[in-house]
Amino acid sequence: MIQTGFFTHEIQLRRLDQLGDSLKEVGEAIDFEMFRPSLASLLGVHTGVVGRKPLDQVFMFKILVLQVIRGLSDEALEFHLNDSASAQRFIGRSPHDTMPDSTSIWLFRDKLAAARVTRSDDGTDSPGEEIDGVRALFDVFHQQLADKGLLCREGKTVDAMIVEVPRQRNSRKENESIKNGEVPDAWKGQPRKLAQKDTDARWTKKRNVTYFGYKDSVVGGITDCFVHDYVVSAAQHHDSQIVPEAYYQAAGEDPVAFGDSAYGGPDIAERLRGNGITPLIHEKGTRGHPLTDLQIEMNHLKSKIRVKIEHRFGRMSMCIKRLELRCIGIVRARAEIGMINLVHNIMEYGRLKRTPSVAV
Repeated sequence: MIQTGFFTHEIQLRRLDQLGDSLKEVGEAIDFEMFRPSLASLLGVHTGVVGRKPLDQVFMFKILVLQVIRGLSDEALEFHLNDSASAQRFIGRSPHDTMPDSTSIWLFRDKLAAARVTRSDDGTDSPGEEIDGVRALFDVFHQQLADKGLLCREGKTVDAMIVEVPRQRNSRKENESIKNGEVPDAWKGQPRKLAQKDTDARWTKKRNVTYFGYKDSVVGGITDCFVHDYVVSAAQHHDSQIVPEAYYQAAGEDPVAFGDSAYGGPDIAERLRGNGITPLIHEKGTRGHPLTDLQIEMNHLKSKIRVKIEHRFGRMSMCIKRLELRCIGIVRARAEIGMINLVHNIMEYGRLKRTPSVAV
């Protein structure tokens, strides 16, 4: 039996500080209490006096943030909460406290995914728009970034990333029914089978590689590394069909908008110009009309700025790869992908706080 002293936990935390505890830095950089009003509005407040009180909502939300940062499944997260001193300090618990199990974590995330709130008119979206719970929390933190003047106003860029989910082994006839918005006859009356079938995800092909899942369409600034806006959709939609509204919103003087050739349609360019934004979208050659040397050079210059959106996807792809999204249905996919976008912004803000030359 290994003997431990009274101050063993404190000694362990001091060693973690010496090594550089990234979770501690995030916890100190972010005031998670900012999310409490929104969580209470989304999930309700327990007012009963009978029975066990539910776990604190901010506490559970921090656990979801921890899950994305560490890239853990619900079962692995439960073990991590009981095993890691760094994780325990991040969520504000000691080794002697009882930690939530994987089922409690799953239920909280599912409840947050199903929650709906009507977004008020903030000048960026139509009044009365209904959004999911994770998107509401994303907007809370996004507003904090805007209030601190950390969001780029000079220009924006847009791109989309495919997020794969477990592939469905359906027959061709079943896939045709799903595409038509119908439930295959063989699945009717089988609730357990239906619970395991993702009828929202779609197949798509990119560079001759086949994918099954969803798309995370993201808008970011050209001088910052934050996600300004996002839309989660089925993977079969063309990038130009799912463009977040923030792409069309001008804030600074002489704003510009970057994008790859997928966004080169006339409708997008006309809408940008109508809002006073100069479109700087990659041009694409066609059969019989190849790009000129000048157009190729201009595309190269645009790429040097547009590439920052790829840096965001690079970081988020690592989270998705570690998490191995196994959700079923767009409601859960929207919540899990939204959490990755939100945690990306949280981590980026923490990085800026560690930069001495940046005042945040």
